Amino acid sequence: MQQRFELAIGLVLLLVLVVAANPMHFLMPKSMTAVLVVVLASLFLVFLSFVWRERAEDEREAIHINKAGRLSFFVGSLVLVTGIGTQITMHEVDPWLLAGLASMVLAKLISRLYQHYTS
Repeated sequence: MQQRFELAIGLVLLLVLVVAANPMHFLMPKSMTAVLVVVLASLFLVFLSFVWRERAEDEREAIHINKAGRLSFFVGSLVLVTGIGTQITMHEVDPWLLAGLASMVLAKLISRLYQHYTS
């Protein structure tokens, strides 16, 4: 039951991201934009709580969680590097892309160092 709820929250979060991208080029009124930001932030926090509370019951499940984390990092960083590379060629790099990639890399490095020295 819990997995279905987590999956549903993740899918709704993806749907909200698609709406935020404004694919049909509708002009959103300011009130709709404000609601969208609140809904996006709320759904992301709920999803983040699922990721944070994730615990493995055995070694096999721990491997699955680790592989999912690696794949998520790989895909996220690949998307950011692609965006940064594209924007470099257009001579207008969005600092949020740079900050996103830098924060992912720093978090990974700090986490690895912490695990190395505390284990």
